[in-house]
Amino acid sequence: MRHGRAKAARKTLKFFAITGNIVAPYKILLDGNFIVTVLRNKVPIVERLEKLLQGEKFHLLVTRSSLNELDALMNAFSDKDEEKSEIFRKAKQFGLDECEIIEEKSSCESAGNEISSLVSERNSNGYFVATQDEGLSDVLREMSNVPIIRLSRAVLLLESPSSASRRHASGEERSKLLNMNEE
Repeated sequence: MRHGRAKAARKTLKFFAITGNIVAPYKILLDGNFIVTVLRNKVPIVERLEKLLQGEKFHLLVTRSSLNELDALMNAFSDKDEEKSEIFRKAKQFGLDECEIIEEKSSCESAGNEISSLVSERNSNGYFVATQDEGLSDVLREMSNVPIIRLSRAVLLLESPSSASRRHASGEERSKLLNMNEE
């Protein structure tokens, strides 16, 4: 990993450790789009995540709805395009073999909705979200304390804290300052 990206990742990890209490072992929630992109680009995801997370331990997680989405896409392309169907099959198998599966109690119709419901309420479980879905990324950026990992040209990137996360952190700092001044 290049020095600049490693430094930015280190700063982002420190920010979320201080403000959101997100510490190792990290829980990385994978989206179906992310898994497909990783397999399509033949990225050694475990090795890259170790470098990105500064050698800390982590667990890969996937939601049941993400696996169901991959299954539906695999079935949709089974007759039309064998190559795409094979990628979706491999992605689903990766999710089954390499990841812990999260069974959500609520009935969400899409994987994006289920992921956003898991990290709502200030991401109390401390999930990192790895996604390629821009719509989901936009929703997650509006929430505080949600680290986002994405893949750009076979390079894993840990996005810098969103403006919502920074606003939340500065609000907490102000409240601490006001409490100190009152005493």
